[in-house]
Amino acid sequence: MRNEDEIDFALEQRSKEAQWEKIVKDESDLLNSIRYTIYKNSIAKEGSKQYRKCFLDKLVERGINYWNPRTTDDGKWHFMLLELEGYTDGKIKVGDRVTYPTAKSVGQVLLNGGVGTVVAIKPDSFGKSSRQIAVVENKGHQFDVFVSALSVVN
Repeated sequence: MRNEDEIDFALEQRSKEAQWEKIVKDESDLLNSIRYTIYKNSIAKEGSKQYRKCFLDKLVERGINYWNPRTTDDGKWHFMLLELEGYTDGKIKVGDRVTYPTAKSVGQVLLNGGVGTVVAIKPDSFGKSSRQIAVVENKGHQFDVFVSALSVVN
């Protein structure tokens, strides 16, 4: 009969190996998401995912900020990517002349529709979606509009 310490050691090693494989798989999954995320600047992953501290530190060094599940309302990991120059939803870019709709609230017109120029594109930092917001300028005034509400003017 084998020594009980050897059995315990083998079981402990097995558990560590399984945990390591899960971490490697989770990190690979995140890297694939980063690789193929073009039209948005954020990625959300389930809170059960595990990442090494040194892996997360490397992301931060490369300009990718993150929030762990303990600090988010939805219990998920959130990663904020750097904005790709010239890419948004595949249609609207900084510098485009766009039309925007009239915005109303409680029957009051907040903003009359018109034509303006996109001066910046940013993530919706207040919403829970991955929608992007365009900063549109018209006659010296700037305002935020969801990119999906805009149309490019030829």
